[in-house]
Amino acid sequence: RRAGNTVPKADAIFDIGVNDGYFTFGCLSAFRRQGRNCPIIGWEPEAPYIERLNAHLGRPQCQGHQVKLIQKFVGDESSDTCDRLRDIPQWEPAGSRRTLLKIDVEGAEVDVLRGAGDWISPQNIFLIEVHAEDLIAPCRDMLAEKGVETRMIEQSPHWLLGREMRDIDNRWMVSVA
Repeated sequence: RRAGNTVPKADAIFDIGVNDGYFTFGCLSAFRRQGRNCPIIGWEPEAPYIERLNAHLGRPQCQGHQVKLIQKFVGDESSDTCDRLRDIPQWEPAGSRRTLLKIDVEGAEVDVLRGAGDWISPQNIFLIEVHAEDLIAPCRDMLAEKGVETRMIEQSPHWLLGREMRDIDNRWMVSVA
């Protein structure tokens, strides 16, 4: 599933593992083009990224949009440095928004899903970068327990540049809607 086809189906974004903000700001731009002001919440534990991202949020094209950046990890526990999704209240009224959850947490995917609670729902859309083959089955099973069907997307080589060279074995797990 291409993000360009998915973002219009979402009413809110959770970007877990914001990094340089490519996905967050891409979604903000898509919402802006659609004339929609949908909430975007991003989690990024690294202070330098948060500082740069907050500076971008000060730009005029971001003004008036609901973007919140949180300098924390996301996992299966709640602490000063880690949020648990199940502790974040569902949108009111219940079931009123379809949330796209992008999870890119460098191997901690299972922890994020373990702590997700009712956010794991067929109503929501999942885009998860799975960073090791042995994480596929646990992620797929946790989502399936709550009725979320998924499929895997292998990294495709770029027609000009070839395959992305990375030290990790990564692929994308996406929910099927």
